[in-house]
Amino acid sequence: MKLAIITISFLAFSMSLFHYVLKKRSKVELFFYLSWFLLFGSLIVASDYESVFVEEVINTFSLLFFVWLTLLPPLLYNIVHSRLKIGAFDNRNYYLPATLFLINIFCLVYFGIERDDEDFTYEVVENVMSYSNYVIILFIFPISTIYYSYMAYKLLKFLTLKRFYREGKNKFYLFCFVLLYDVYILIWVIQNYFISDLHLKTTLKFYYIAYFIVSYYCLWEVTRHSVVDYQEDFKVILNDINEKLIQKMKIENVFLNPKLTVKMLAKEVGTNEKYLSQLINKKYDKNFSNFINDFRIEYSKKLLTDKNHQNYTIEAIGGLSGFNSKSGFNSTFKRNTGYTPSQYKNKEGLQ
Repeated sequence: MKLAIITISFLAFSMSLFHYVLKKRSKVELFFYLSWFLLFGSLIVASDYESVFVEEVINTFSLLFFVWLTLLPPLLYNIVHSRLKIGAFDNRNYYLPATLFLINIFCLVYFGIERDDEDFTYEVVENVMSYSNYVIILFIFPISTIYYSYMAYKLLKFLTLKRFYREGKNKFYLFCFVLLYDVYILIWVIQNYFISDLHLKTTLKFYYIAYFIVSYYCLWEVTRHSVVDYQEDFKVILNDINEKLIQKMKIENVFLNPKLTVKMLAKEVGTNEKYLSQLINKKYDKNFSNFINDFRIEYSKKLLTDKNHQNYTIEAIGGLSGFNSKSGFNSTFKRNTGYTPSQYKNKEGLQ
């Protein structure tokens, strides 16, 4: 069973690494499964391989076991936090595992240098190391698990599973991801402290294997649905931008400003240059300059055929339509209509 657990945790980490390289997994998810793998590896080396490794190696794995253990709850919370895109994650959540890591590394280095186990300092360092790790396993880890699970559920707003699934599948799978972890810890406590029957213990351990498969599946589904949700949200955003853009162009005639830039228009619409450019390129199959000039040309056609402007020069019509120069107006007009402004005016019988 131990071999199966270490194997499945290694596979989960390997898949996370593979998907991280493909940019389908975040760094925090990679570290989460790496911590699980190192946790089991440390536990197995420290308990089952005394005849294979020297004492220093076994002690190192034994102490680092507590570090990986305390790292899991904040990593779990960080995954939910990052998936929901709620601002920057507070890295102070990692201070406790980092502190424990430094304490244990200091102790290991000290014991490697100091061999006199009757020395007072040696005894103090040994007690600090022992008591800090006892406090971790008996108090800090349980409290940390409860706290970060609570914070994760709080981010998910404690909705029922039915509402989760209806309001967003990514939230539903995140909820399952946290719940699976909590059930794992609960089974581990029950199996180690409240059950003596070996057959039942072994049966419960099968959940450890199922946990990695199902939890990884949950995160995969979160990734898949996040892409779909993002695409749908992006469509909604672009439609909203387009409505505002059409209002600015057809009602407010912002194109009449000869100095209009994509940055200025984006500000008018209430978006950024990137989104506005993407909208114009995808929806209208034009670049910004051509998109604006099309409106200017249509406006100039009205002026050229308007009897109230029949005495205006071509240059004046171009200026009123938003063009900087007569040459620019003439070339753009001919490219769009096949006629020069003068030819178009003659064609319409207003010359």
